[in-house]
Amino acid sequence: MFVAKSSDGHEFVLDIVIERKTVSDLDSSIIDGRYKEQKYRLHKSLLCILSRDQRWGTRGCDDTANFDHFHVQWSADIDEMIGYLATLYTNFVLQYWLSLIREAMTIDALQILH
Repeated sequence: MFVAKSSDGHEFVLDIVIERKTVSDLDSSIIDGRYKEQKYRLHKSLLCILSRDQRWGTRGCDDTANFDHFHVQWSADIDEMIGYLATLYTNFVLQYWLSLIREAMTIDALQILH
């Protein structure tokens, strides 16, 4: 979950949730049936990050991406994942604040017209 903090101290919870799993975690969830329960939570997420684990197959990952309509982002290691999350956070927060600014400008413009 991402939280943005404004310069005046207000905090805003941003509507993005990221689920991180290893391929072996996902495969185990599919095999023992937990995946069906987890799917609901994953659908609330915008992104599922999977860490590569060469010992396991990727069929479950392909199914997740193709049939369950999740965005899957692969990461080779923890450093790559941290870099990806930092970029995602920066871009998402920037877009969030820009949308708030546009909304505020629209409200101000409407008040001027009245």
